Order: sequence, then structure tokens, then C-alpha cells
Amino acid sequence: MRKNYDNLLIIYYSGTGNAKRVSEWIVQEAQNRGMKTFISSYHQLNPEEISDFTGNTLDGFISATHGFNMPHSMLRFLFNFKLLKGSDVFIGNTRAGMKFWKLFLPGLSGLAMYFPALIMLFKGYKIKAMYPVDLPSNRISLHPGIRTKVVDSIYLRCERLTKWFANEVLAGKPVFLKSFILLPLDILVAPLALGYYFAGRFIIAKTFIANSHCNTCGLCISQCPTRSIILKDNRPYWKFTCESCMKCMNYCPERAIETAHSMVFI
Repeated sequence: MRKNYDNLLIIYYSGTGNAKRVSEWIVQEAQNRGMKTFISSYHQLNPEEISDFTGNTLDGFISATHGFNMPHSMLRFLFNFKLLKGSDVFIGNTRAGMKFWKLFLPGLSGLAMYFPALIMLFKGYKIKAMYPVDLPSNRISLHPGIRTKVVDSIYLRCERLTKWFANEVLAGKPVFLKSFILLPLDILVAPLALGYYFAGRFIIAKTFIANSHCNTCGLCISQCPTRSIILKDNRPYWKFTCESCMKCMNYCPERAIETAHSMVFI
């Protein structure tokens, strides 16, 4: 099997686990090729752990899509990223996929791939691929969960497609087609991405609450990647820096974290 890269570095932003799962699928294919791999969440990256990378390295940045854009903290990470300068890069995003009968419906990326790609391009990296993955919409703070059978079918399809993408890009081939198929619609929602970045994310940040089941175990505080949850009057309190990644919801053992939907309308 031909190998164009010696190493694979993947940095991800994931609150619900979708972007992490995609990263793991790609890493698995790289390991099958005998490549040296390293995978990390953006806020836990230790540069010393890739100090032994020699030869050609492919960098992958995979993130959830928030408000048709890459989350603010991940964008800030990319602006400050200086490792492996000049190496090849691919950008991936997970977006809200759905299913209607037997038809798989894609989500929209908005600026979630194009803006990060421009950042890395201007920083001197080479953009090798952009790839959206339509994993199930899991914005449980905004809508009810999707049925398990539907979730499973979407996951199986996305795993197959992601591994195809991985083998293409790991072989040195450019992969851009899927990222541009919905470009007209992505351009259409671009103003919403800007609105979310400058206002919407702060509004949604203030909708999270802990109900009476909360036992103040502090797990949500310790797991928050942006350190946006504090104790106030012995109750969890979400600051404006919260990025609504819902990691707190997924880790809460009491399922005590909810969204006050009425606050969105107010």
C-alpha cells in the first residue's frame, strides 16, 4: 500500500463525541498504513508528544459546526497554531445530518470549512482536502433526540464514507468535491454564521441551567473545555464564554443539565 505521509496529527473539537469519532476513524486507517499517529483535543495538545515526528506529516483539524462556523476557541487555536509549518492540512467538520425515510439528508457547513482553510493557507500550510461528515444532529439542547435505529444507519454510512476519504487523502490525493456541492447554500447561510459568532453564541450560552437533580458533583466544571462553568450560590453557572458544545450535558451523571428554550426567544 503506497504511503505518501509518515505521520498523521489530528486535532479535534468535540463536545458530543461526533468529531472525536470521525478523528478516530481516520487515525485507524492511518495506522493500518503503518503511519505514526497522534490525536488530541485542541485544548489538551502537548507539542512535546509529537517531537519525534520525522518525515512528511499530514495535519488534520476536525471540528463540530456551531452556528454554521467553527467554534470560536477552535478558530483561536488555529490562529495560534505554529507546529509543523508548511505541512499538508485537511479540514473536516461534522454537521447536522438527518434521514427522511431512506434518504440521507446533509447538514450545512456555512463557513465551518472555508474560513479555517483560509486561516491555515495564509499561515503557510498547504490545504490538501476539506471534508464534511453528516453525522446525526445531536443538538439535544434544541430538539429531541433522533431514534436509535436512524442514528445507527447514519453512523454506519458516515463511517464507510469517512474511511474512503481517509484512504484518499492519506494517499496524497486532493479531496474537495463534497465540500463544494452545497456551496451555494453555505454562502446563503454565511450571514447567519457571522450573526452567531458576534451575538448568537453569547445568547445560547446563557440558556443552560442545572435542574433540581444536580448534586454539585463538579464534573461539568472539570470537563468544560473552555472553563466556562463556575459554581455560583452552590449551583453551576454558565459564563458568556460557553460555546454550547454540550459536553457538560453528555458527562452529567444525573442528566441534570437542560436548556431553557424560552430564554432563546426572549
